Amino acid sequence: MAEMLFATLKTNQGDIVVRVEFHPEAIPAKCEGFYSPRRETPERNLGPLWIGNSNSVHLALSDLQPGMYGLRWEWD
Repeated sequence: MAEMLFATLKTNQGDIVVRVEFHPEAIPAKCEGFYSPRRETPERNLGPLWIGNSNSVHLALSDLQPGMYGLRWEWD
């Protein structure tokens, strides 16, 4: 089962950081970033993200166009 966190930008933005911290006993098997210009359009995968020793993952982007940016993770 996949879960996600996202931010929707309505105008061009300079920078954004989306961060999730996981409980040490509930670290996902994988995590990736994604982007979609509109909710009804297919998402573009921004690649896998590393979950560090702090049990957190973040997506930092700059020079952004309007759309939905986020993190998706899977437990197994």
